[in-house]
Amino acid sequence: MFKEVLVICILLFSYVNSGWTPQYSGTTANLNDVFFPTDTLTGYICGDSGIILKTTNGGIQWTRQTTSVTTKLNAIFFIGDTGWSVGESSTALWTTDGGTNWSGSSSGGFNFYDVHFFNSAVGIVIGDNGYAIMTFDGGRTWDLILTGVTCALRDVFFINNYLGWIVGDSGTCIKLLMEAQLGCYYKYLYLHPLHLEVFIL
Repeated sequence: MFKEVLVICILLFSYVNSGWTPQYSGTTANLNDVFFPTDTLTGYICGDSGIILKTTNGGIQWTRQTTSVTTKLNAIFFIGDTGWSVGESSTALWTTDGGTNWSGSSSGGFNFYDVHFFNSAVGIVIGDNGYAIMTFDGGRTWDLILTGVTCALRDVFFINNYLGWIVGDSGTCIKLLMEAQLGCYYKYLYLHPLHLEVFIL
């Protein structure tokens, strides 16, 4: 009986731990976000000191990419080879070639905590003091969204191009419903805020 129980425990332990494989990132810096755009091979990591890493073999090897900033990067997001990373001191970076070249800078303002893009032009970034901004040109310029809160906003998630949620400090949860309108810039389908519901627990 004891042997049978021991065998079952060993099998259960092996099953639970079989899915986790430590990988070597090549850095000792804090790593804050990871994103795989389309498959299990090509992925990106961002972290402290402006670090961005890329893998093309499922994480077996990570290569550091060159950025122009040394600030902490909190979030990274990609659509194909076009990507964005945001962080402290209003840092906002973008790339259109899979991370070979990164543009953008730190303006020394609010800290940004998360980023989400609907397509290569339209995206949203959230951060300190209820700060939320949207871009309609891939991150070159940004417009302010009034969220009605003043706490830090930490994470944003959209289930489609029209419905999403933002969460933050002090139990803040914001439901964001967008309406689709045809814009004139680059003939992209713009997404403009239609309705905000704010819940503070």
